[in-house]
Amino acid sequence: MSHDDDKDKSMEIQAVDAKIASWEALERRVLENIQAAPSIITLDVGGTLFRTSKSTLLSVEGPYFHAMLGSGFWQSDGPNSTYFLDLDPLTFHHIMAFLRTGTFVSKVLNDWEKTQLQFSLDYLNIPLTVPTTEPADEHLIALTWDPSAVSPGLYLFQENRGVQTSGTYGWMTAKGTVANPPVFRVQVDTRTDDTFIGLAPASNPEKAGYFIRLKNGQLSGPRGQMSNNYQASGFASSDILTVRYEGGDISFAKNDQELGVAFTVEKQTEPLFPFMLTFAMAKVIFMNPL
Repeated sequence: MSHDDDKDKSMEIQAVDAKIASWEALERRVLENIQAAPSIITLDVGGTLFRTSKSTLLSVEGPYFHAMLGSGFWQSDGPNSTYFLDLDPLTFHHIMAFLRTGTFVSKVLNDWEKTQLQFSLDYLNIPLTVPTTEPADEHLIALTWDPSAVSPGLYLFQENRGVQTSGTYGWMTAKGTVANPPVFRVQVDTRTDDTFIGLAPASNPEKAGYFIRLKNGQLSGPRGQMSNNYQASGFASSDILTVRYEGGDISFAKNDQELGVAFTVEKQTEPLFPFMLTFAMAKVIFMNPL
């Protein structure tokens, strides 16, 4: 090997050593910046404040928050020492829940919310993919209305898949045959201003059930009717209502558009059955798998 070759090799080694030293210095600086950051961090996400621990933000290796706290380029220069993130605040709590628990749940989101959440995940360099809406028939089981558990004034048709009023005025209920179904669908044919669909125990369903009002999407639960409209346009003739019951959460969908979690069942002491609750005219049909 010539003298020039030795010199070139020596220069290459020096260059590599310099890069290693520079990288180690950068790592030390990042670690020092992270250690110097406060233990409680406040994020301003699209105008909504999220306050969490530094350890929670750094619980997943590699995403945006390591650079935010460690590089020295980002400063908490917002009001009350906040870091501003121009992201959707309505779905950001799903990201915070993942950082806290390691569990990522997004099935209950509608399509728009899923798009916003995926944008936030990509922006924050969190390697998660929001699944698209599953086919509605995937977990469907065959359901019918229970002939022994329908109020006078109601009658069943289409092999007990459909239930309809017969002109009687007054509150009436119809109960499905399967307890705690993970998902079921009904097609709305006719409804009044006071027709409700949901899940309820066999005893006292009117007061202990979890319902959506077909007229305007208002929710009604064990604590009474909620003032806000969950799905303001309601359900009309031919619309398909999907009811999901997963992990203690009850959610609804209109024509396969997920509307998000409506209720969380805190203490289930009795099985929940599909129920229709109506005053006067109504007609709905279970949509069973083919």
